[in-house]
Amino acid sequence: MLSGLSFLLPSVPAAACMRRDASSDRSEESCVNVSNTRRWLVDSGSAWDLVDMGNVKHVKDLIRTPQVCPRLWTANGITYVDKEFPLYVPELDEESVPFVLKDTPDVLTMGRRCMNEGYTFVWKANSDKPYFRKPDGTRIIVEVENYVPYLVTDLEMSAVAVLS
Repeated sequence: MLSGLSFLLPSVPAAACMRRDASSDRSEESCVNVSNTRRWLVDSGSAWDLVDMGNVKHVKDLIRTPQVCPRLWTANGITYVDKEFPLYVPELDEESVPFVLKDTPDVLTMGRRCMNEGYTFVWKANSDKPYFRKPDGTRIIVEVENYVPYLVTDLEMSAVAVLS
């Protein structure tokens, strides 16, 4: 039996990508790259972390080809992914390897963090202060704009302070 509307979408599996030689890959263990992201959309509808090309162009030489290149269903149709960028998200104190796309919001997947990485996402009724709870118990408050949760970065807070 089919659930939801999945029967309307054709099954398009992820494709293998041509990967650069191992010497060109940076170890994710020593990831120190940071994007120019001002805020991350916390998304329960995305299985992947995503970053806009414009927010990593300052380190474009470190963008690489992923081992798996998924096809994503977006508002603009099917998008083929062929770039990733290992980076550090200081607000979560974690390393991530988001897919790099052109003209995309910067997205942190809520689902994978909750299901596979031990996070909990809490949004109490009538609250405007949802938060991630990390496996170690640390709470990371996210902001809400138009009913959408965002993890605000130090860059955004710095920009607000300059404008104030």
